[in-house]
Amino acid sequence: MTPERQARQLAVLLEWGTWTATGLIGLGLLLTVAAADGPGLAIIFAGTALFVLLPVLRVIMLGVQFFLKGETRWAAVTGLVLLIIGAGTLLNL
Repeated sequence: MTPERQARQLAVLLEWGTWTATGLIGLGLLLTVAAADGPGLAIIFAGTALFVLLPVLRVIMLGVQFFLKGETRWAAVTGLVLLIIGAGTLLNL
């Protein structure tokens, strides 16, 4: 996989993720205005969670790409980054 293709795949992930999260938050806002006791807040939460998870998804995608290219050192580095993110998440719960 060429670096340009790898960069394009990451850009597509982040672009679609951003648009999806934005759409979820917008839909949630509309539903909250229409009916305060409806599912609007849960949908807003889902959109916000997607925004937070996008960088993690990027690291996962990079790790898979490195592994498929045979770059095990960089795949291990992305695995370490995921462990650090997971540890930080668990410590903050």
